[in-house]
Amino acid sequence: MNRKERDMNVLKECAILYKLNLMNKNLLVVSSYNKQISVASIEFNKNNYKHLTGVLTSLSANKFMDALLGDRLSFNDWDYKKDGTSQLKIRALPQMVEFYKSARMIGTYSGNRIYLKSDICFGGVYCYLGLIVDKNNKNLTEDIYVPNSLINGDIKEDTNNQEKILAIFRKNKKDTKYKEMTYLAKDVELHQLKKYIKEYVFLGPLPHG
Repeated sequence: MNRKERDMNVLKECAILYKLNLMNKNLLVVSSYNKQISVASIEFNKNNYKHLTGVLTSLSANKFMDALLGDRLSFNDWDYKKDGTSQLKIRALPQMVEFYKSARMIGTYSGNRIYLKSDICFGGVYCYLGLIVDKNNKNLTEDIYVPNSLINGDIKEDTNNQEKILAIFRKNKKDTKYKEMTYLAKDVELHQLKKYIKEYVFLGPLPHG
């Protein structure tokens, strides 16, 4: 199996997991820095996946995703960028599709990378997502972030004031409240976060994803 065949398999497998774990869903990320607790909302859409793969293709973002999910994408439909970033992003995809439960840090992007224009970063020491504020968000009471890049690198090197993630909640976009908790730090009790999350999270019994 050559490199492109292996990477095609990664693109397909991760597209399936992206649809299952993240697509058309929101994450609520609760984090702390110097005992100050913050909350951030992240939205994942169908058209984000193509950009996160870093590949070159003439297909639209939605058609690229449909072709992957329908097992119709051919080797001629896509190629690598000449700067090598496509391979790095593909290598990070398997970790990215698990970020809803495995991300451990979030922080303000420091501007270190010339070609990365993100507001905050979300992930860990091996790879992270660059996130930007969704300008189309009609919710005027809070910012909602969407992913605009996937970086194979250490989030600590590209962020200021990395915040430790205390909890992550997940919901379908159409739902008004979060009813699933996918991560809770070992040294944290849910009741300690109540006043910070009560506006967003259903505080009855929560399934732990």
